[in-house]
Amino acid sequence: MKKIILMGRSECGKTTLRQALKGDTLHYHKTQYVNHFDVVIDTPGEYAETNRLGYALALYSYEADVVGLVINAEEPYSLFPPNIVAQSMRPVIGIVTQIDAPRANPDQAERWLRLCGCETVFRVSSYTGEGIWQILEYLKENRIPTALASSTRRTAVMEHLDRAGITSYFQKIICGDMVEHGKPAPDIYLKACEELGVAPGQALAVEDSFNGIRSAYAAGLYTVMVPDQLPPTEEILALVDKKCDSLTELQAQLTELLAVCGD
Repeated sequence: MKKIILMGRSECGKTTLRQALKGDTLHYHKTQYVNHFDVVIDTPGEYAETNRLGYALALYSYEADVVGLVINAEEPYSLFPPNIVAQSMRPVIGIVTQIDAPRANPDQAERWLRLCGCETVFRVSSYTGEGIWQILEYLKENRIPTALASSTRRTAVMEHLDRAGITSYFQKIICGDMVEHGKPAPDIYLKACEELGVAPGQALAVEDSFNGIRSAYAAGLYTVMVPDQLPPTEEILALVDKKCDSLTELQAQLTELLAVCGD
């Protein structure tokens, strides 16, 4: 996963965007200093608003793979001058935040970002999730064949995926009404591996539920748990190959985990 540094004025939505990209619960937090996370560098708005501090942003950008210029859709003007992208040694994307705000004008914000030289511009709402997956897809370094394995009926699964706008991220979608036995039986994961054309021993399963862990383990997949509401029991911990406390931790270790299960 490529690392992105977010730049923009105070209250433009950088920290909320960072929380959304990491899959964290959204809450107000005033960024007081440059914060380094696994895939995001969050910067205080004062750095973009103050001439001398602005030089620090140029230095910090070398620690990222991508620069994200952030303008919220309600801003009356842009801090970023025309053609500033030409001065960057890193790829630069534009991000329009707060697109669902009462006085939002995302078209104007996008025009300002394109005037800066941004060829790629994303429109996002950190609260509804619109546009978040598109940014994550842009930051992905490797396109790995992926299947969704759910015990839920296909009609319900497709409805949720379509509503979230992430259906295209899965090459195969295996649901409970497509196999004889649902989780915790191994049927769903075995069929997912068959559809992807990979051996179960060379596949990685990411699960948050106990029955999902049991199913993946029974199918012979390398099993990673990212706990949701219930902490894992001793039984479940004995079945998993790896436990990650957050999706961000999983993202940071994904390349290593894929290499392990592919051996």
